Amino acid sequence: MKRASFQIIFISLLIAGCTTWVKQGVSDYDRDVDLASCTAIGYDRFRSEIITYKVRDSYYEPIVTTCKTDKDDKEKCTTKGGVWHPSEYSSYDAQGGTRSAFVEDCMYHKGYDKKSFFE
Repeated sequence: MKRASFQIIFISLLIAGCTTWVKQGVSDYDRDVDLASCTAIGYDRFRSEIITYKVRDSYYEPIVTTCKTDKDDKEKCTTKGGVWHPSEYSSYDAQGGTRSAFVEDCMYHKGYDKKSFFE
């Protein structure tokens, strides 16, 4: 589950990172100004709301000793564990999706289209 979620997020970011806004007759500078304007309005209307959550509880990895006898009848033991693993936390911006949708809508209203670099 965790791996599948990571793959979906990675592919989405990869695809999202390969698009740009285009509008005939507009320079890159003017496009960047329009995008910055839409982004600023988006942050003004949909302020960051950082949500922190626990991914995994803390736990103690118990000490485990494993012994094996080799062909010369010598016993060889290895010990693993005895490690404390603290809780893991992660966070996300609860308003991030709404803000992104607003910025996209704002750019469409200014006459821009999204273009993929793969087109």
